[in-house]
Amino acid sequence: MRLPLASDGGSEPLYVYAAPSRRAGGVVLGIDLSQARCNWACTYCDVEGLSKGEGPEIDLERLRAEFDAALNRVTQLDGGPATLEELAGVHFSGNGEPTQSFQFPDAVEVVTDVLAARGLQGAVRPVLLTNGSKCSDRRVRIGLARLAEFGGHTWLKLDSATREGQRSICDSDLILRHVRNYLKVAAETMPTWLQTCVFERGGAPSLDEAEREAYVAFVRNLVISRVPLAGVQMVAPDRPVAGAGAGTITAPERGWVEALAEQLRAQLPVELYL
Repeated sequence: MRLPLASDGGSEPLYVYAAPSRRAGGVVLGIDLSQARCNWACTYCDVEGLSKGEGPEIDLERLRAEFDAALNRVTQLDGGPATLEELAGVHFSGNGEPTQSFQFPDAVEVVTDVLAARGLQGAVRPVLLTNGSKCSDRRVRIGLARLAEFGGHTWLKLDSATREGQRSICDSDLILRHVRNYLKVAAETMPTWLQTCVFERGGAPSLDEAEREAYVAFVRNLVISRVPLAGVQMVAPDRPVAGAGAGTITAPERGWVEALAEQLRAQLPVELYL
């Protein structure tokens, strides 16, 4: 649920929003570059009206003004941080895939410039939430490097370690060696967590036994290959589903998720958000 940033009856910002984050542990400011555009169509997606394709051109000066105003406003929100230093993060997330924007590195520079001007570099963490599919692109690597300078993290989506599972859950046709490559790029640039959405679909686990075995093997191979992942986040949907799974997706049964987490903990730290 987003918190109102507009004051005195004004309209909400186009690019910036405030919302509580389970994983960050408090209220974050979000940056929406994609405006309901994505190159995937995840069955559990909560974005109304999502369509495939690149996001629109970003008005960078408007983004700068909105982000600066949001920093002024966020400490006044009910449930917001008492000080800007207590803001739980700035998340490049929003409605779709942020790295699809050809202006991604420019937007990162705008946001980090404002943080630096406010003396918040090192105090407020920027986080990129991404499906990772563009992480090998030069323009995205420029943005990643800038985020790393500000103590940034990446939360990189992987909901299945098989092509069939990725097609079924995310409507994407990933090749696993490409996944390993862009995970390596992200993880060698800044701390990177693998984020996996776990749920039941029509009463069946999103990852059946064979899928779980493939997932554990994939993570094990990443560790053996010395890809420096920070850990794994297993996250259940917590908002109404607007994607293809609307009406069929429910919270996961804890037993299989906790069993999977226990297997993974032999390799990496695991956090559960169920």
